[in-house]
Amino acid sequence: MPSRLILARYFAREILQTTLAVTLILLLIFLSGRFARYLTDAATGKISADIILTLLLYRVPNILERVLPLGLFLGILLVFGRMYVENEITALQAAGVSAPKLLWASGLAIVPIAIATGILTLYVSPAGFQKVERMLNHEKKRSELELVEAGKFLQLRARRGIIYTGEIGAERQTMKDVFIVQQHIDGEWTVLRAASGYQHYESAEDARFMTLQNGARFTLMPGQAAGERLRFSSLHQRMQPPDAFDPRKLKEDTLSTTSLVADIEKPGHMATLQWRLSLIILVPLVAMLAVAMSRTTPRQGRYVKLLPAMLLYFAYMTALDVSRHKITEGDWPVMPGLLVAHLLFLGIALMFLYGEQLRRWRRAV
Repeated sequence: MPSRLILARYFAREILQTTLAVTLILLLIFLSGRFARYLTDAATGKISADIILTLLLYRVPNILERVLPLGLFLGILLVFGRMYVENEITALQAAGVSAPKLLWASGLAIVPIAIATGILTLYVSPAGFQKVERMLNHEKKRSELELVEAGKFLQLRARRGIIYTGEIGAERQTMKDVFIVQQHIDGEWTVLRAASGYQHYESAEDARFMTLQNGARFTLMPGQAAGERLRFSSLHQRMQPPDAFDPRKLKEDTLSTTSLVADIEKPGHMATLQWRLSLIILVPLVAMLAVAMSRTTPRQGRYVKLLPAMLLYFAYMTALDVSRHKITEGDWPVMPGLLVAHLLFLGIALMFLYGEQLRRWRRAV
């Protein structure tokens, strides 16, 4: 077996193992943050707790398309940093293996990550994003009584107020010990207290109604001593129709790649398409940066370049994000678009990668 292939397989095994470990850790970190946000939404009644795990599952591809390049970047830094500290790279350099050759030898690890990122960003992630948006839009249209939990206060989405029930039926249609507080536009407050209640749908009016039984309604105006009390045996109240809620707009991220190409004249579609292609281009460029910035000595340690490398990586991602938003808003031309950021950091990577050879050339001249 040729020595170059042996070296490439060795690099690929070490880099891929470290990349997958780092990617898994980063994925768990980002998922935990997303999980906390969904829990907050479920606690405030914006979504049902039953769909949280499904939402997280559909968000995994979207997180992975950003995490994989970062995982590869950190994986190369950690592996090459260890090799520099243990003098493995020094031995290879003595055998004529320069930094650019180290990059080429790492190709067996870089190419699979680039292919996986391309599949995620071009096909899998938009489909998952679209399912998430549809589920969240469906949650926006659900009746508030379908989200209420026994013994918990639920913030009303359609009106300013809260609802509380001490007990709820198995089919989530009936309630007991109901307490509702609402604030109107003119500042007036309405307090409803009922022994029981239920919701029902009237096809004639195409609307949902909530019926409260055996209770009282109090109408109060802050600053005024007088108020109004109404006792009732049965009180019908129309629920806010679903059309009154603003559905979540279908973002460009949820559109398929073919849809973006078909309507590429729109700046937002062009920016999103360039962003997806940029995540693929990002993989070899950050690999080049990682190989160039991993150079260290046993005295410096394997982690000495980790912080500046991370700052440079996040500067790269920030430049891409800002350029994408500028294109969408019409403040930056679609061409060259995101290519400017790639060319800038390509120049930085080439400077780091071939800097030592250029210094030797200048000394020789």
